[in-house]
Amino acid sequence: RLGAEPFFFSYAKNENARRVYALIMDYFIIAMVLVMVGISVNIEWLKYFIEGKDAEQQALYWSGLHIVPILLLNYVLLGIYMNLSVWYKLTDQTRFGLYISGIGAIVTLVLNVILIPRYSYVGAVWVTTLAYGIMVMLSYLWGQQRYPIPYRVGKNLTYILIGAGVCWLMFDVFDRHVVIGNLLFVVFAGMTFFLERKALFALLKK
Repeated sequence: RLGAEPFFFSYAKNENARRVYALIMDYFIIAMVLVMVGISVNIEWLKYFIEGKDAEQQALYWSGLHIVPILLLNYVLLGIYMNLSVWYKLTDQTRFGLYISGIGAIVTLVLNVILIPRYSYVGAVWVTTLAYGIMVMLSYLWGQQRYPIPYRVGKNLTYILIGAGVCWLMFDVFDRHVVIGNLLFVVFAGMTFFLERKALFALLKK
């Protein structure tokens, strides 16, 4: 974030700035989704880096591994929101950042009060997903009205949904099987590279 914002401001006067911002979003989402899937499919051995003070506490930590993909998805959504926020900063309409954050906070507070007593931390995680999703949607819609950027919404949403689907298969169908999970990851990464190869090679030549 600290490195991206100075770039956004310094590049704003360039005639193709909006196209570049959209391209940055494309590759940010691809990178984040690949990280999300990569961690999720390897959680069965990564969990050994999570240490408790005793076996009972460690088992308690491990019992919450099923929410890891959702937590990672939340980071993806938060990152998307941070990228989208460029519009109200460049147009000096930062009050919209306050509006969006306020709405997200209200959604989080109200739904946590309702869901945590019944669903515990799982409810809190899904509330965060919903709050970030609403913030992303509001920032995108308001931004397109005031500072249109040609984001490829369909393509980016497809990558997110496929990545989430791989995580779901890994956890709910293949019972976190590391080999199968990594095969799925390789297929997903290979598909992504195949689809993006021309744009990637063109970018590397610049």
